[in-house]
Amino acid sequence: MTAIASEFLSGVTPARARRQAWWAGGLAFLMFVAANGHLSIIGFDSRFVLFAQEMLRHGPGFFPTTYGEPYPDYSAFTPWLIYLCSLPFGQVTSFSAWLPTSIASAVTVGLMYRLLSPYSRRWAWLSIALLLLSNTFITETRAVSPDQMLATVSFAVFYLAYAADHFASARRLAAVFELLVLGFAICGPIGLLVPAAILCSYYLLNRQWRRLWRVGLASLLLLAGCVLILL
Repeated sequence: MTAIASEFLSGVTPARARRQAWWAGGLAFLMFVAANGHLSIIGFDSRFVLFAQEMLRHGPGFFPTTYGEPYPDYSAFTPWLIYLCSLPFGQVTSFSAWLPTSIASAVTVGLMYRLLSPYSRRWAWLSIALLLLSNTFITETRAVSPDQMLATVSFAVFYLAYAADHFASARRLAAVFELLVLGFAICGPIGLLVPAAILCSYYLLNRQWRRLWRVGLASLLLLAGCVLILL
């Protein structure tokens, strides 16, 4: 019993942490999608369902459409994900509409475990338990929630920066800019600014001035490029 308790309280090797993070994320995903195939779609979700239905009828485009007319208040990325998930069913259901958000939430759970398990398995599981006990987090897993997807992107950006400093994973740091573009695709300019601000704050608190300026300037250039493409 002492040996088991000691293993539980201590951290795990990187390879084992990676496997267990996949298990944690997979189990969370099964919980998020359980019995959500026949629930009603109401409120904010309905507009994205309409966008995806339009895509099924007329094909995807750069902007979502309503009744055949462009609706540029939103990017087409989230409806496009719902559209792809709905193709096997031939229609948009609550399962296909919420599937992208459920996947994003499961990725957050896996990253949470991957971040903390090298130090303490107990704190990794307690953090996941606290996350799953958060009413907003659980509610958003069964909704069309670009904000939830953006939260996953932001957490992934922080994880990559932290892993580069503490887990000898500097080669993955270049993926940060791909995630910033993904954030822009999900929520527009704010989707790039939020994870970029988190990343800059991390470097500021750790007094990594060179990386702070480099990432800050690169993010501004990336934002300008993405806005020009959007315009």
